[in-house]
Amino acid sequence: MAAPKPARIVNRMPQFVAEVEQRAARGITAALVRGGSELPALVPVDTSALINSQYREVSKQGASVVGRVGFTAEYALAVHEAEGKLKGQPRPMRDGKGRGNYWGPHDGQPRFLALAFERAAADIKAIIKGALRV
Repeated sequence: MAAPKPARIVNRMPQFVAEVEQRAARGITAALVRGGSELPALVPVDTSALINSQYREVSKQGASVVGRVGFTAEYALAVHEAEGKLKGQPRPMRDGKGRGNYWGPHDGQPRFLALAFERAAADIKAIIKGALRV
């Protein structure tokens, strides 16, 4: 009778970790897209410069995969953090044309970025959960 072959141990941990990181990055990207899909209805639009400056970024920071959505327009933070004191009041005319109301029902909302991701929270949770499911 022949002696049994010794067990062969294969370390596949690096491949497993890389695969999980890829799935996490895809899930984070899908979640950012879903949250960002709420933004066009919430971002105030005057010249479209703000909404057109939107970006998303996914990166690895240590052992974590991190996603970020933001705006490159210099005034984005000021608009996002505005208190909405002028809500409902008409904006000044430009070239003889009306420009709607400040923070009107079709003219954006204060804290639009946070609100967009709050609205999409349930979908985002499902997206992340599905992406990491084996």
